[in-house]
Amino acid sequence: MKVLITGLMVYDSGKTWFTVTLARKLISKGFKISIYKPVSGHSLWHQYSTIVESIEKGMLFGEDILKYGEVLDIRDSKRLALMNPIDILFAPLDIVKYIDDRNIEKALVDLDNQFLQMILARVSFCPDGITKHYVFGENTSRTTQTVREVIESLAKKFNAIETDVMSFNRLLQSKEVDDKLSTCLEMLTKGNDAVLIESFNNSLIPYMGLIKEEIDLLFVVYPSVVLIYRSSIKDLMRFVTQNIHIYGGKALVTDVLVNNFKYDKYYVLKPRVSIYDNDEIFDDIIKYIAL
Repeated sequence: MKVLITGLMVYDSGKTWFTVTLARKLISKGFKISIYKPVSGHSLWHQYSTIVESIEKGMLFGEDILKYGEVLDIRDSKRLALMNPIDILFAPLDIVKYIDDRNIEKALVDLDNQFLQMILARVSFCPDGITKHYVFGENTSRTTQTVREVIESLAKKFNAIETDVMSFNRLLQSKEVDDKLSTCLEMLTKGNDAVLIESFNNSLIPYMGLIKEEIDLLFVVYPSVVLIYRSSIKDLMRFVTQNIHIYGGKALVTDVLVNNFKYDKYYVLKPRVSIYDNDEIFDDIIKYIAL
């Protein structure tokens, strides 16, 4: 079974907390599962501990996939890379440059532009396991000196290839990468009862090839609420296929889809101190996977 998990908001929808709790609950009930996060992004500044662990593992990894590795008891770098083929590292802009130029308004605009804050990336290909790291020199110069030193050290450690953001985005959107991501999913599906696929930000799907896959269940996560879609998934995917060429990326945004398709059921989630705390409502939620 392929279970897709996406967020209603661009940031902080709670996808990772939901996925970890769902995975732990399924494992406790005897399910054999895997977790797939095709594309991830994380912050050098806010998640610096991941940089330390990435150096130890010899590859760039974000906080989410390291959590998933803990849940599934997976520590091996190649197996983690299979679960998370693409990871992008972001770093804060040097705000003083904007202030000195008396242009704080532009800073506020640029802070909403992730493309200006991408500084390093990892792409791991399936099934051969070849991994390449990329460094974005044009963006490295936008950061503070202390951050630049970390980036340069990481780039050297990972033998990163210097490239520009536009070229990297073309690579991510290529058929080659799309096919490789589908191969990773196929490998993770074998021998498991369910694969939990986490999307990126508030996009319905993390890569275009997923439209062709038979998705059995969709969870749309929002702080304190999860919407469940099962009966309308085929219509929902058909809507995306028909509208992607007309509306572009907007056809993939979750809020557009929930506005056009009725959920089967929703559950209210409770606040928790730790990502590992239990929420009894998941005993009901996993029944949709057991069907």
